[in-house]
Amino acid sequence: MPSNQTKDHGTDITLRAGKPTHSTITNATYTVTYNANGGTCSTETATAKKTTTYTFSSWNTAVGGTGTTYNAGATYSNNANVALYAQWTSNTSTASVTLPTPTRTGYTFNGWSTSSTATSGDKGSYTPTGTVTLYATWTINQYTITINGSSYGTVKNGSTTISSGGKVNYNTTLTITPNVYSGYTVTASSATGTISSNKLTVNGNETITFTRTGNTYTVEYKQGLASSATNLPEKQSRTYMKYIISLKYETIR
Repeated sequence: MPSNQTKDHGTDITLRAGKPTHSTITNATYTVTYNANGGTCSTETATAKKTTTYTFSSWNTAVGGTGTTYNAGATYSNNANVALYAQWTSNTSTASVTLPTPTRTGYTFNGWSTSSTATSGDKGSYTPTGTVTLYATWTINQYTITINGSSYGTVKNGSTTISSGGKVNYNTTLTITPNVYSGYTVTASSATGTISSNKLTVNGNETITFTRTGNTYTVEYKQGLASSATNLPEKQSRTYMKYIISLKYETIR
């Protein structure tokens, strides 16, 4: 605070230009707890303080500011002792916390919410009004299923047939069923995953390929009861009704 001043009767004095300062008062400290809600988060808690700051505005002859107001550096002319009381402008605020970004495999983070069942929330910063738990909100990722040779088999999500270009949620288990044809074998393969017992779990965009190939048949020519034979036909193959036939000739001794 400025030091006291004196004035002589019948003279004026200039009040000190220096302005007093007031310490910041902490009214409360709030704790923010982060619940990753199925994900992981590197930050578990944060704190935010509610504080009041004071800015000097003027001097007044009454404590409550109902008397005569004098600005810092103003002239005082009265021929009387006086006590001047600092007048303050207060500002109460709560600090914001910087929100972390959690992670969860197969999901997209949508922000923090005070509700555990919300679908979106705050990102970047958050100003609490009290101690609070914030819950991460998520949207499950969807992935595109591309099917090559789709006429040779079916891809289902439960009872729903998936067409090429269709989308399914992360961690969906698809049922892959090759068609059955007389004289042909149909196989199914995955570009990135593993098909086991006709099942495929989706963890990203997926390409499933059905391949149909004709069965191969072998015809063997044997000598029979003859003790020797010559000029047996050479091994050959031919296609008949789209079946591959391999011919093998042997001599039985």
